[in-house]
Amino acid sequence: MVEGIILRFKSTTGAIFRLAQETCAARLAGMIRKLWPDLSLLAILVFILLVSCFILAGLTARNVFETLSPSSSSGIVAVVVAVIVAVLAAVFILELCAASAVAGMNTALQLASDAGRHHMHALLTLASAVAVLVAALALSTGEDMSILGVAAGAFAATGLCALTIWFQRVYRSPSYPGFRDFRVDVVDARQFLMRASHGE
Repeated sequence: MVEGIILRFKSTTGAIFRLAQETCAARLAGMIRKLWPDLSLLAILVFILLVSCFILAGLTARNVFETLSPSSSSGIVAVVVAVIVAVLAAVFILELCAASAVAGMNTALQLASDAGRHHMHALLTLASAVAVLVAALALSTGEDMSILGVAAGAFAATGLCALTIWFQRVYRSPSYPGFRDFRVDVVDARQFLMRASHGE
């Protein structure tokens, strides 16, 4: 009997593990592993996306639990139900965010392929300027915003500026030792993303 329970537990655990490997969040993690260290900046950006998905899922779980959690007199069953619903909500939001991130990367690569490196650099520069402006406004009115919101704005602005500088050096400065062909990299990235999205 004990052996049967152990085998059933192993089978259930293995099925859950295989299911987790098929999620978009797991595929994002796989992308990070494959990109590092050859394309460390892109790996860091994907890592930031994945961490953002987990943060949003965690916040969702907390809000759901706080909404559903009963008073202490309601009993342990109601608390357990609130925890289960919160966990399910977190998993749903995590997968939704990860899928949206993969779709967003596909769209960005399609835009990059259509626009070319000069237009992409202009778009990145504009996005960085807007992000810096928004972060500066958030800091100037910091008392009306949460610390998390101000930090997120500053973090996003810093990341966009770093990406713009990296793009300028790698794709628009032929004298740079690491200069690369933009269109070749876009094609390779789209093929890599297609393989990664299918778990290859």
